[in-house]
Amino acid sequence: LEDGQVRICVDNLGDTVSQEVLDQAFEPFFTTKDVGEGTGLGLALVRRMIEDMSGQISLISPLPSETLGVRAELTLPTAKYEIGYTTEADLDESR
Repeated sequence: LEDGQVRICVDNLGDTVSQEVLDQAFEPFFTTKDVGEGTGLGLALVRRMIEDMSGQISLISPLPSETLGVRAELTLPTAKYEIGYTTEADLDESR
């Protein structure tokens, strides 16, 4: 993407997910599993972590140009690093 963003798409070629589930999937304690089989916190925590990194996450179903599947789409800012070089003398001074 432009403007210092990167997009990651992960596709699952299985069944589709209903719009009702997509609308609630990132809500805390929402689960489609049976009682005792899940807490419904997984996707809520993932969303929080992605947002803490100034990113976004969404689910799309069915896959674009398909009749099945689910896509998780993450958008994150690119990382910026400052490169510094360390010499043996610098390491000796820090010890």
